[in-house]
This record gives sequence, C-alpha cells and structure tokens, in this order.
Amino acid sequence: MIYRIQPANEITFANSPIIIDIFEDAYAEANFFYYLDIFVWQGDPLQKPAQPNYTLRKRPDIYDGNSAKFDVSPMILSEITDNYTPDTDVLFNEGEDQVYWEVGARYISDSSSSLGLPSNTYFATKRLILKSKTCYVLF
Repeated sequence: MIYRIQPANEITFANSPIIIDIFEDAYAEANFFYYLDIFVWQGDPLQKPAQPNYTLRKRPDIYDGNSAKFDVSPMILSEITDNYTPDTDVLFNEGEDQVYWEVGARYISDSSSSLGLPSNTYFATKRLILKSKTCYVLF
C-alpha cells in the first residue's frame, strides 16, 4: 500500500485541506474498499489513542488511477478547541488550541485485507500566531 499526505509538513493548519491519497495494487478485487483510520489527540505526542477517533471508507476512484483521496481536515478541526486570548503572551493554551494526529491506511476486500499502515505523527492548529510587542498577526 502506498499513501501520500499533502501538505507533508509536520505542522499542519486544520483550516486548510489535509489530503491523504491511498493506492493499493489489489484494487480490482471484489468488494474492495480503502479505509482510513484517523487518530486525533491532545497532550503528549507519544500518547496516541488505542482506537481511532474516525474511520473513513471509500471505493477506488476509477477516474483517478484507482486510488482514494480523503480530506481529513474537518475531522481534525472538530477536535481543536478555540481558547485563544489575544491579551496574554501565550501563543497557545497547551492542550487546547492544538492537537496531534496520525492516520492509518488499510484495505478490505472479499479476497484479502491489510493491516493499518501508520503515518508519522503530525501537529495541527487553527492558526499561526506571530507576536511582537505591538501587534498580533493571525493567519
């Protein structure tokens, strides 16, 4: 199984699309489905939950090389709380304004299946905040 994550940065902005593109050679098997397990958590980046927060399923796209594309940004964004207060010197409220996320790609068909292939762990936030003594710039 092959998959790509776009953008491929360790820091992602959840307000922008985060696309996972999956391809497996066994796509022609009967009742073939791609599955994407999405893990999202706050706190320690090494403490990934045992079970995914979300699982998405798609058939191969015959018009796009029999791959499947998933936009995971809505799921990641829904897990981020918004507690930013511009009158403090805190860039992020630790554990609230950001999350860590990881995906696992797999497939299931009538003839075969695969285990989840895990990605790296990524960091996501709603905004990048550049602070100076006189102004705040929100992106």
